Amino acid sequence: MTFKEAKTRTLKLIDEYIPEIQNTQDEYIISKLPMAIDMAQKELCKIKRPVKRVSLESLLNSENKYMMPNDFISIRRVWQNGKSKNIGFCINKEFILNKNTYSSDVIIEYFYFPKTIDDNTDNDYEFEIQLDLQEAIPFYAAIVIGASDINIDVSQIQNIYNHIILGIDNTQSNSLQVVYF
Repeated sequence: MTFKEAKTRTLKLIDEYIPEIQNTQDEYIISKLPMAIDMAQKELCKIKRPVKRVSLESLLNSENKYMMPNDFISIRRVWQNGKSKNIGFCINKEFILNKNTYSSDVIIEYFYFPKTIDDNTDNDYEFEIQLDLQEAIPFYAAIVIGASDINIDVSQIQNIYNHIILGIDNTQSNSLQVVYF
C-alpha cells in the first residue's frame, strides 16, 4: 500500500464510520493524516517487527565494535558462513564482536523502525511493514483522527480494527508467546 492509498482509505473510513466529522477535505483533517498514518505504521510494526539484513563489513567499525544503522531497534539473528551464530552482542547501537572471531561473511539481521511519515513524504512511498498489517493502517489512522475530539464516538471503527488485528498471524514476529494450560 502506498501513502496516497492509505490517505484515501482513511478519509473514506472517516466519511463512512465517523459522521461527526462532516468535511474530510478540511485543512485540519488533511494536516493530521501524515501524523496519524505514521502513528499507525509505528504501532503496527510492534506486532510483526520488520527485519533488515546488513553485512558486518559494511558497518563503520573500530577494533571489534560496529555501529548499527540509525533505524536499528534490536538484533534478531547473527549469521556467519550461512549459520546462525552467537558471536557477539549489542550495547545501545554498537555491535561488539567476540574476541578471536573473524568478521568475514557475517550478516546481522535486525529489527528496525520504519521511516517516519510527515508532510514531506512522497505519495508513492510504500509502507515498510508486512502486507497484512498494512490493511489496518487506515483504520488506526481514522481512529486517531476521530479520537482527537472527545465528543466523537470511534467505537464502531475501533471494533473493526480490533477484528483485523485479531486475524493477523504474528507467529513470524519472533515475539514471546505465552500459552496457558
